Amino acid sequence: FVEFAAGFGSGTCVNIGRSRGVGDAQRMEETLRAAAVVFQELADTAAPLGVRLVLEPVRRQEVNFIHSTLDGLAMARRVGRPNFGLMLDTYHMNLEDPDLFAALRQAAPYVWHMHFSDDNRCWPGSGSIDFPRVVDVLIEIGFGQNNDLPAYVSTEIKPWPDPDSAARLPI
Repeated sequence: FVEFAAGFGSGTCVNIGRSRGVGDAQRMEETLRAAAVVFQELADTAAPLGVRLVLEPVRRQEVNFIHSTLDGLAMARRVGRPNFGLMLDTYHMNLEDPDLFAALRQAAPYVWHMHFSDDNRCWPGSGSIDFPRVVDVLIEIGFGQNNDLPAYVSTEIKPWPDPDSAARLPI
């Protein structure tokens, strides 16, 4: 994927969140150490191609490690590569972060891609997440304001009540 992504230009992001596997809850430090080594190798491969890698913290029902934004931030710092950052998903943040707005502020330099999804996994505005405030905090932290590197926003939502409505309603 890295070689393919390089064709889209410098700064393109590749989400590697699920490539980490589910992790071993019984051997957490070993799991984190092994993940960091693999992520460093991936970042070192991607760097000469101008590709950035983003890790998505995911709710605990899906994986055994890197659930919260702060978990992702700790891993990004542990990896310590300038082309390794975060893709944050408001759905997962709402479940795993005590304060998703504070988490966004803390992770600011590493937030390169955002998934917008409400707490019901449907389009933004269909549940209870305060998306105008999310956007305000993203503006406050300078998301997308670095002209040298693109920032990305996308939705990851259920096709409810039907695919066409789900595509139209978030706009």
